[in-house]
Amino acid sequence: MNQKKMEIQKPIRLMEKVNKHPIPCLQEVFKAFHLLDITNELNHWFQVGMSNDNSAYEDGIQRSNLMRFNGELQILAEALCLINKSHQPKGLKDRMERLPPEIKMVMQQYNQPTKLSLEEMINPMQVVKRFCSVFTREYANREMWDWLDAVITYDGEYPNAVYKGHILTFYECLICLIESAFVLTNK
Repeated sequence: MNQKKMEIQKPIRLMEKVNKHPIPCLQEVFKAFHLLDITNELNHWFQVGMSNDNSAYEDGIQRSNLMRFNGELQILAEALCLINKSHQPKGLKDRMERLPPEIKMVMQQYNQPTKLSLEEMINPMQVVKRFCSVFTREYANREMWDWLDAVITYDGEYPNAVYKGHILTFYECLICLIESAFVLTNK
């Protein structure tokens, strides 16, 4: 993970703003973490959560719930990334266009959805609305809290361990994505 990513606005401030300004909060999240970073880190969290026998995921039903939630959260992150791209300020779009082609290509790869259908890529709000109809805000927050607990308390060895230096920042960014989804759905 790039050190620059640690220099974001404090996520708690994002949570204070998300109810009134979800798009600028999305912009901050996707400045801190590229979509590929989010996907990779969620995969690490998922494997650690599933491996922690001393957490909310010690029984099969809870592990099954985490599997479903993780899959939907990854799809939600892709949809919100596309929504974020569609709301980028003109100055940022212009700067991206002036980048050398090889750098532009790398940046696109880091932010390229891989789980969305063509229809979902054209209309990412349908994904956001589906997430909010499948999960309540309370369930999503509780699941994220249990998942954070499983990641923090995992004491086994794991080859792709979660980087401890940004667990809370990543958690707050995920909560911000989820809250943004509910705010955007209710507009």
